[in-house]
Parts: sequence; C-alpha cells; structure tokens
Amino acid sequence: MQCFIVTPASWHRPCLSPSAVEQRNEKMNTSENIITTLQLTAASFEAEVLKSKQPVLVVFTAPWSRPCQVLAPILQELARDWAGKVKVVSVNADDSLDLSLCYDIQSIPTVLYFVEGKLRVQIVGTATKDAILAKLKGSGFADHIDTLVKGASGAGATTSKGGLI
Repeated sequence: MQCFIVTPASWHRPCLSPSAVEQRNEKMNTSENIITTLQLTAASFEAEVLKSKQPVLVVFTAPWSRPCQVLAPILQELARDWAGKVKVVSVNADDSLDLSLCYDIQSIPTVLYFVEGKLRVQIVGTATKDAILAKLKGSGFADHIDTLVKGASGAGATTSKGGLI
C-alpha cells in the first residue's frame, strides 16, 4: 500500500509532472537500492530477532527515503561479510508502525543491534561501514566485533587497533 501526501505546488522545487514522479519512484525502487536482506514484519520480529541465537542488525527503513537508499549498499556489504555470524534484517517502518513505536523510531534509517534478544546499540541516520563498526565496538562488544571485522572482506574494514585490513 502506498500513501501519497498532497501538498501545495509551491512547496515542491522543481515541480514534477505525475509521469516524472512515477519514473523517479521506479528508479528509487530498483533492486539496486533495496536491501536484499530478510524483510521482517511485526509477526516475524520476535522469532527472527528476539529469539535469535546469533546477533541481529535491524535497520528500520522506507523505500522512499533517500538516506535509507544511501545506507542500503553498506548494509548489503555487512550482510555479505557477516553471513552466518550476524543476521542483517530490515523492517519497513511505514508498514510496521507498532514496531517503530515500540523501539521509539523517530527517524529513518535507524539501525538497532540485538545480542541475545536484547537491544545493545542504536544508530540513527546514515553511517559509513567504519562508523557502524566503531559504534558497535564502543558499545562493549569489542571481542565480538573484532572477530567480525577480522572476518570481513574488502578494503576499508578496520582492525581492533584501528588499522586497515
């Protein structure tokens, strides 16, 4: 279900025709921009996150949000790097308002990190891969994160001493 908010034309710079809006929305919703991780709903959240044996990185997102689209490739990279070690999942904040309210999601994207079903870290807004790793390490899960970072592939991943792999 899509919702549209109608506002005075003077608020839009530049004004787009309805067909131009559709074309822009199609570009924004291409498979390149959508996180290819597991999409959760309120019904699946408890089983996939709260009862998960492994840590879970949850991102509250919306397909129309440009900051969410910027964060998507970073989360896809983390999902690849952490495959089998940490689940990376997403929740459509618009479709799961009860979860958004429960976790006090006031801005998207918001990344939540759960360990043993308990919320350990919250990151609001877009962030680089290094910033996400630093925030997770700074939360007291240094040993766990160091293991994940050492297993991460690609340039730019940091080590426990702050160097590059």
